[in-house]
Amino acid sequence: MIGGRISDSGGRGIKNVRLTLTGGLLTEPIYATSTNFGYYQFSKMPTGETYIVIVNSRPHTFNPSSIVNNFDSLDDVDFVGEKLLIQNLQRW
Repeated sequence: MIGGRISDSGGRGIKNVRLTLTGGLLTEPIYATSTNFGYYQFSKMPTGETYIVIVNSRPHTFNPSSIVNNFDSLDDVDFVGEKLLIQNLQRW
């Protein structure tokens, strides 16, 4: 199992963030979505492999990915996002 929490810089969990797990012996990616409190989990993948966790969220920016060596169960693969600031531009 690989899991953790997605939060903003203030420590608040971010819900509905899509995560993608690739690598190891996977023949296709595995997807997860964070809960209302920001928690996510991937399960049932072979241990002893190296995986890449990719975080996708439009209103936030994250480090692009995390490389994880899954030799057992990991529950602290956390990501902290920064809110994107979008400026409204008006024509004059």
